[in-house]
Amino acid sequence: MYKGFKVELTHGFGVISYQSLGQEIIGQQGAAAKRCLDNYINPDTGALIGDALEKDWFPVSAYDVFISHSHEDLDEVEAFVGWMQEKLGVSVFVDSAVWESADELLSVIDERYSLDRERIAYDYRRRNFSTSHVYIMLAMALVKVINQTECFMFVNSLNSVKDAVTRSPWIYAELMFANMIEKRVPKRLTSEWSSGVLTHRRKQLEIEYDVYSFMRELDLLRREDLKLWERMYQEKSCDHALDELYKLVRSPAKKGHYF
Repeated sequence: MYKGFKVELTHGFGVISYQSLGQEIIGQQGAAAKRCLDNYINPDTGALIGDALEKDWFPVSAYDVFISHSHEDLDEVEAFVGWMQEKLGVSVFVDSAVWESADELLSVIDERYSLDRERIAYDYRRRNFSTSHVYIMLAMALVKVINQTECFMFVNSLNSVKDAVTRSPWIYAELMFANMIEKRVPKRLTSEWSSGVLTHRRKQLEIEYDVYSFMRELDLLRREDLKLWERMYQEKSCDHALDELYKLVRSPAKKGHYF
């Protein structure tokens, strides 16, 4: 990872064509994470093969941008993803594609391993055991993706963070990962720069995580910044759209532009 941003998306950021493309991209990422559970059972012990599960359900590849967001902002995120692909040619990984894979994987595992003797309800201890393993695999996969991704973008909204606090453990984890991972300058820039949470009917457990220290390390991108990024890229026709984004952030007008 090289740089992190917090992005403010206003309602109607993307037209329908952008959202449709974004839905297609995210859908493909989710489909790539789904495999038949039978392929990951050790025939000798009957145990799950964790390494194989992680590789297929949570595939790790290199992307330009990793997007962290609240599920309630999915429509805006889909449009944002479609816009970056169509206008800037930037490859994007969206964290929710992996979340859904984790939920499906848990469902399959629990149907096989976590039901009680009468096969009516889930056994509490078995369910906790399976959940802990899948969520650890999910967390490790997210770390790997963020580490290999050049830019981390957090969609900053009242759905994700309010008063510097989030109630999403995944958003907290992703912001923490992005803050802790060693920053690496992309090879293409080295020579140049060296010279120059869903609402349920019942009340659910809510845990608050203070993310102020993580958020203040992210450069802010508003709608006007995103449009300026698009215009700079279209006018200069550089090799990589992210290079123009870095120039935009380094401009005097953006100095001190923090949370």
